Parts: sequence; structure tokens; C-alpha cells
Amino acid sequence: IAHSRDMVAAAASAVGPIGIDIEYRNPTRDLDRLAEAAYGAEERRVVAACGIAAFYRIWTVREAISKATGDGMALVADRMDRVPPAMTDGRFTAGGEWLLAHDVIAPDFSLALAAQVASPQDQRAVLAQSLASLRAA
Repeated sequence: IAHSRDMVAAAASAVGPIGIDIEYRNPTRDLDRLAEAAYGAEERRVVAACGIAAFYRIWTVREAISKATGDGMALVADRMDRVPPAMTDGRFTAGGEWLLAHDVIAPDFSLALAAQVASPQDQRAVLAQSLASLRAA
């Protein structure tokens, strides 16, 4: 479960650990300074080039992974690259041992999902999904 302001998100999985995060995309935060303190070198380069959209995509994906592993903020701010630089919003992407997804679900809100899926068949099934297809009606 995750929340930010008046938004709440929840995820459940029968195929492996899962984490979810939602964040308000606050334009007044010092994103470069936060990225410098928390992100890997490639992630910092992407934030410098792409700004707020990249910062919150990376932040929410890192938080989703940390919730799935139980590592919390130590993982979020470990300065290791974790998020593939070419992620496409709305679709799952393989990122190491994780299947990762990010989307902007409402004006100024980023949502990310991280799932650790062992079975190749389950991985293919998840990769074929969009985040929109997983939303509750």
C-alpha cells in the first residue's frame, strides 16, 4: 500500500514479491540535490537531462523495489543505478531481477510497481500487461 496526498494505491501478487509507490510530483523540490544524494551515476545523468518526469519515475520505481524487498529508504538512497534509463511509461520493463513499471496516473502523480517474478512464463505474462490494464474498475 502507498499513499500521497489524497491518492492511495495498493498491489497484490500471487507470483512473487511486489512493491508499489505513488508520489505527488512536487515542482519545488531540489531534484538535482536529491538525485545526487540518492541515485546512481546513470540515473543522475537522466534526471539532469530530463528533469522532473525522470526524477519521479526513478524515485517511485526505487521506492517500489524497496517496499518489495523490505529494505526501505536504505535501498532508495543507496546511490546504485536500479532503474533502466529507457523505461517507457505505462508498460512493464525488465530491470535486472525485477519487472518494473511507471506511469503518471493523474496530473502531478507518479505511480510505480516492482514485481519479482521467477517463472519465465509469468514474466512474459506480466511484460505483456500495461499498468492501465491492471487498474481496478
